[in-house]
Amino acid sequence: MINIQNIPGDFVQHRIPNGDIHILRWDLAEPLGELLHHPPHALETISTGKGATRFYPLAGIEIAVKEYHHGGLLAPLIQDYYIAPPHRAIEEMFLLAIAQEQGAPVLEPLGCAIIPVLGPIFRYRLITRREAGARNLLQRLRAGESGFEEACATALHLLHDAGIWHRDLNLANFIIGERGVIICDLDRGTHHPHLSSEQKENNLQRLDRSIQKQGMNKQFSMTRFRQFYMTDTET
Repeated sequence: MINIQNIPGDFVQHRIPNGDIHILRWDLAEPLGELLHHPPHALETISTGKGATRFYPLAGIEIAVKEYHHGGLLAPLIQDYYIAPPHRAIEEMFLLAIAQEQGAPVLEPLGCAIIPVLGPIFRYRLITRREAGARNLLQRLRAGESGFEEACATALHLLHDAGIWHRDLNLANFIIGERGVIICDLDRGTHHPHLSSEQKENNLQRLDRSIQKQGMNKQFSMTRFRQFYMTDTET
């Protein structure tokens, strides 16, 4: 478990009088704190089975605020309430910071918020920089686009080189925008000095299941993806 005191050097921690804990990048701490306290009207909101992401303008850029939600049958009841310890958003932010420092293509972390609700119950928020022109791989494949195997394999190889194991790799976790291919949703992933071959294969198999589940095996070749991934591994 990550110690809430051991935050990366580019981030500062603020404990708000209402009980909220904000861990924000130091150069954006003031405007981010104000936005979290008094959120303006969102430019856009994207809802998924795992919650919602709201996009806002901030200091000349656009940011994404991810709300953590439960999935499954109980989701309508428990929604975005989580039981302590309140480290989930912190851990994902730390993974993004580690991956970025190691040169892996991930979302740029700007901060997170832990919001007490009642007793040991919390809400979490993760703040990242919005990727310009971004659509996820599944959306692009459904739109008839193709030829992403090599770029996606390189992105995953770089993530693995950074020691990051992705808990639930699927087509929607590859985002393609102006920066090229990046990987998102490191929630409940883990960092290791070196990934084992079993951990890497687990990610590849999860991606393969996603391709089959979405019926995209003709649009996205897992065989070609594996070939490019292995080529990157050997170089």
